[in-house]
Amino acid sequence: MFACDRTMQRLGIQVLVLLLTLVLGASCGSGARAPNSRATQNLFPPSAEPHTDVDPTTDIDVYVDGSESMKGFASATGSNFMRVLTGLLRSAQEATAQFTLNIYKLASTVTSVSNPLELQSPNFYGGGDTPLADLLVRISQEPTHTAIIISDMVQSKPGTDSSTLAGALAQLANQRPQMRLLGYRSHFEGEYFPENKTADWHGKIPLSVSQSLPGSGRPFYILVVAPSVEAMIQVDKYLLSRFPPAHTFNPTEPPIIVDKIDLLLDDSKEVPWSIYSRPTRDVTGKRLESTFLLKKANVESRTVLPLGFNVQLKSPIRPGRASQLSWEVTKATWRNNQFSSITEARIPIDGDLETNGQRIRLRLTLQNPEVNSWDIYRVRMRAGGANLDVPAWVTDWNTDDDNVVGNGNRTYQLEPLVEAMTIQISEKIVFCEYILTIGRKG
Repeated sequence: MFACDRTMQRLGIQVLVLLLTLVLGASCGSGARAPNSRATQNLFPPSAEPHTDVDPTTDIDVYVDGSESMKGFASATGSNFMRVLTGLLRSAQEATAQFTLNIYKLASTVTSVSNPLELQSPNFYGGGDTPLADLLVRISQEPTHTAIIISDMVQSKPGTDSSTLAGALAQLANQRPQMRLLGYRSHFEGEYFPENKTADWHGKIPLSVSQSLPGSGRPFYILVVAPSVEAMIQVDKYLLSRFPPAHTFNPTEPPIIVDKIDLLLDDSKEVPWSIYSRPTRDVTGKRLESTFLLKKANVESRTVLPLGFNVQLKSPIRPGRASQLSWEVTKATWRNNQFSSITEARIPIDGDLETNGQRIRLRLTLQNPEVNSWDIYRVRMRAGGANLDVPAWVTDWNTDDDNVVGNGNRTYQLEPLVEAMTIQISEKIVFCEYILTIGRKG
């Protein structure tokens, strides 16, 4: 008797659960639930990381600027320039299992150097121009090699300017190499040949610059161009990490890192959106997902979604340009447990960077989803043209007039060089892939 009663109770509970499931399913509609994360990933697979189409070799090509304007670095006793140069070459020679070292002198022409001891003599630095643009073209023709340029980074060749350098960088950037600019300061005792040849220019000027105080010393740079991430890691491990610079600019890293995306709540008025599921971030840190539910549709066909993007700025955003970041948007709709085809979409945006530089507040004007359906947007974020500024240290180290002795601790037209890297490389990098899902109650 008791066993029969227990059996009847179990059957009654199962029937009740079944009825509740049917009732809730009917009230919600088959398309009321958002697609799960796996379905969304199948729809919009994570973007593959850009890579080169070549297999890197172990060759490291070191180009040392041998122009006469570099002689003062070698003439000064105990200069940081000579310490870094000789130490880097020694480290490369010791790491024979990792690298095949090739050394070149960069002057009006590029010539091979068979004896590295030559570089320690001031007489080595007696060349003419420094054709940096020509050198970048040469490097692009050896896409499997890692190139290291040691120079004051002053473009010097008749008939060339920063636009020539920008064009050479564009050609190199198309190969998607890794790139890093390291800035140092050093003693300098000698003559410098200005490139800003104004009306009162009288030829070379004497410079005596000390590295003894912070922020003092004449700048010199190491520009590294590696064919892959792995090659750059090797160079960093065995060479660069031993000689830390004063500053670094890495144009091939994401210029902006998005840590978190939140719904912005305005105390003055009700926000018509609610968070449907907890935001997620993948292991790469570049793909974020969040889902919101439209509680109350606007009378019009569009509703504003206010979001806050918590960010780390590797490169500064120009004032007033945060809402001009480039958004490549595609969209699909989930209804009746299936996706529609993917189409291109456009999301009008306004907003700006908060004064602390740690959050971008944006208002997204979105097409209202239909009842019991979900719209899924994939947003690939880039900085976009002319939206990034150069780092503050680049501005501090830059001069547009190298014909003045007082500017001997600055680099002529460093800003245009870094700006060209920013435009040709940094502003085109996808720094975040955002999967935004929005739904609407029945």
